Amino acid sequence: MKVLPFYTSTGMRDAERVTSQDALLCPTYKFLPFQIQRTHSTDDTFLSTVKIVDCDGAETDVFDYFLGSQDLLTGWSNFVAPFDYETFDTSGSTILTAIETGVSGVAYSNEFALATGDSVVVTYARTLNSGAAPQMYLGGSGGGVYSPKITTAAADTVLFTATGNSSGNVSLIMQSSGAASYSATFSRVKRSNLVLNKFTSYDFFTYNGEPLSTTLPYGVYYLRVVDAESTWYSEWINIQNIQPNLLTGWVSNTYSSFVVSTGINAGVDILSATGAIGSIARSNPFTTHRDETFILTYDFASAGGGNINAFLSDETLGGTYSNVITIQDGIHEAEIVQNTANLGASTNQSWIRIVEASPGSVEWSLKSLSLRRKWGDYVHLEYTNTKDFNNGANSIYYAGGFTQQAYLRAYENLPSHESIDVGSDKNGEFVAEKIVRKYNRSVVSY
Repeated sequence: MKVLPFYTSTGMRDAERVTSQDALLCPTYKFLPFQIQRTHSTDDTFLSTVKIVDCDGAETDVFDYFLGSQDLLTGWSNFVAPFDYETFDTSGSTILTAIETGVSGVAYSNEFALATGDSVVVTYARTLNSGAAPQMYLGGSGGGVYSPKITTAAADTVLFTATGNSSGNVSLIMQSSGAASYSATFSRVKRSNLVLNKFTSYDFFTYNGEPLSTTLPYGVYYLRVVDAESTWYSEWINIQNIQPNLLTGWVSNTYSSFVVSTGINAGVDILSATGAIGSIARSNPFTTHRDETFILTYDFASAGGGNINAFLSDETLGGTYSNVITIQDGIHEAEIVQNTANLGASTNQSWIRIVEASPGSVEWSLKSLSLRRKWGDYVHLEYTNTKDFNNGANSIYYAGGFTQQAYLRAYENLPSHESIDVGSDKNGEFVAEKIVRKYNRSVVSY
C-alpha cells in the first residue's frame, strides 16, 4: 500500500476512502514520498503539469518546486573538427544557428555536476529550418554518452538521468547525424527530485521525499499530475508546519561578500557569499540537547566548484560539536547529530557554523535553507523494502531506493496514576513514610 496513493479520477479516489476521513499530514518543506505507475510509454516526454488543488478548486503550479533553483545551462561550444557544425552561433544558453552540411555535427554545453543516478529536467523549443531533427543527451565534452539519446521535438520538457559519468560532471549535447539547420532556446535546465524509471511493461514517476525548492502553503490540498497521456489525482494532504525551521538569520564578519534573503524568508537564505578559505558564517543561536539529531535541508549552487562545510558549534565555547557536513551541489538533506562529549551540560545554546573549505574566493548560494529537529510532536514513520511489490498495475518499485513516509500526530490522553506507599514494617505493621504517585498515560489514537 502506498502512503500517498494516486488515482485516475477524483471519483475513484473518493470511492476508495473507506476508513479515516482525515487528510494525510504533510510538512511544509517537502511532500510525502509518492510513486505514480503508468503503462510503459516509448514517448520521451516527461510530466507536463504538477499542481496542488485546494478545497475550492484553486490550483497552484508546483512543478518547479521539485527542481533546483540553479539553471545549469550557461553556454555552448562547438565540437572539434571533423565533428563540428560548419556554422554555429550562440548567445548565452540559446543556439541561434546550427548548420551541418555533412554527416556529423556536435555541440556541447558548459559542464555541470551531476552524479550517476541524478536527474535533470530540460525544457526547450527547437526550430528546424531544414534536414533531420538533432538528438539531445547527456555526455562529456570529450566524447562519452551518459544518458539515452532523444530526438528533439519542436518543443518539449524531457528528463535525463545520468549513467556512468565517472567524473561527476556532464554536459548537455546536441548532435546532428546528417545535414541539418536549426535553432534552439532552453528555458529550464535544472536538477530534478522527480525521476522516471522505465521498464518493459510499466514506468514509474517517483518522488522520494527530498526537500523542495519552495515552501508549501498551509492548508488541505491534493496533487494533480499530468503527462502526455494521463492525469492522476492524489489523496488529500494537510500541509502543516510539523517541524519548524530553527534558522532565522546569519552573521558573518569574515566573508568579503555575504548577502541574505529579504521578504517573507528574510535572513534565512544565503543568496550570495564569497570568501577566502576559512571564512566563517554563523546562524542565530538555538537550544540543543545532548546527542540530538537535526535535519539540514538546502539548495546549494557554486559558481566554480567551491566547497563549504556545515556543523554545530557551541555559542560560548566555539569548537565543533557535531558531524561535519560537506555541502553538495543541488537540493539535499543531511542529518547533523550533536556531539556533546566535551560539553558539561545536557542542554546548550548552539548555532550552525559554515566554513569555507576550498578553493576559496568562489561565489556560492544556499537557498531553501532550513534546520529542523528530527524528533517532535509527531510520530514519523519510514519504511522501505529490498524487494519490489509486484501487483500488476498496482506495483511499488522499491529497488530504486523508494522509501515511504507518514506523519501521525499522537494525542496523549487517558491520564491516570497509582499511589505507591513507601515506608517500613514496624512491629508487624506497615507504616507509610511517604506516598509516591506514578503517572501513566496512554496514546489511544492518532
